[in-house]
Amino acid sequence: MTHTGQVISKETKFISKTSLEKKPLSVEIFFYE
Repeated sequence: MTHTGQVISKETKFISKTSLEKKPLSVEIFFYE
């Protein structure tokens, strides 16, 4: 659980960085899924 949580956290940070600059909606869809 802990390791998986860390991986998801890193992916979320990366996605939020790129998506906020290009496609903000992608971040919302990612979190809802």
